[in-house]
Amino acid sequence: MAVSPSSLPIWALSLLILFQMPSQGSAKFTVKGPDEPVVAMLGAEVELPCHLDPQMKAEHMEVRWYRDDVSNVVHLYREGKDLDEEQIPEYAGRTELLKEGLTDGTVTLRLHNVLILDDGNYVCYVQDGEFYEQAIIHLSVTALGSQLQIRMAGQEGDGIRLVCSSSGWFPEPRLRWTDHRGQERPLMAESQSRDRAGLFRTEGSLLVTDRSTSTVFCSVWNPVLDQGKVTEVSIAESFFPRVSPVLVALAVILSLLGLLLIGTTYIIWVQRREKNKLVSEHREQTDYLKGRLDRFYLSY
Repeated sequence: MAVSPSSLPIWALSLLILFQMPSQGSAKFTVKGPDEPVVAMLGAEVELPCHLDPQMKAEHMEVRWYRDDVSNVVHLYREGKDLDEEQIPEYAGRTELLKEGLTDGTVTLRLHNVLILDDGNYVCYVQDGEFYEQAIIHLSVTALGSQLQIRMAGQEGDGIRLVCSSSGWFPEPRLRWTDHRGQERPLMAESQSRDRAGLFRTEGSLLVTDRSTSTVFCSVWNPVLDQGKVTEVSIAESFFPRVSPVLVALAVILSLLGLLLIGTTYIIWVQRREKNKLVSEHREQTDYLKGRLDRFYLSY
């Protein structure tokens, strides 16, 4: 049976009106960031995008940017102001929440003077009353290193050992050698190390033995930027190990003497064998004749 509002007591009517009023509590939203990592050059500034969906005002909300744990505060905005004292020391004075975007739900963070330690994940956390949501944004810090240096480390075997080196790279770069045809040459050795700032130094050596491939290229590549640096070196013919003509002549003479000695030894051996054979045959004939003479004398 339907109940007419006019038949309800005043207190019940008041409750009905209260329940039918739209809620003035926390708004529901999601927090969104970019799907792809944000790339930043070392020492530059970068913006980490983050916004509310659907679009709504965020001036009255709490916006917290942090690393790994909610207590590792990168930047905190609450009750309309920045709480810089809540920041962990590594980010003091280096962050800025872009306030002009708060009116439409944009809570982007600007990070100044990017360091290697800034590389990694950031959490964009937004809270309105009891309701909160968050999103994870990945920052990839990168750096192009110094100009490549190639030095000749000396002769090794029948070739020349070259060493290519460069420093100041992030993340870990890739070093390779190629010839003038663009074909990759195998590394003889490779090593990498990091300095106090966390930047990589890379070094790779190559053994060049083919005089027809005296021009080679060394390249070091940054995998994040898909960029790198290349340098080339040409090795003059005079740098390759040369065999002394005197040594060549001596080797030939020694070889001929060796052959002559072998030939002479063989001839002497053959002659001695023939001589021994003749002596043996002569001795046999002599013994035979002597035997017959002895039998002839005995018969008389």
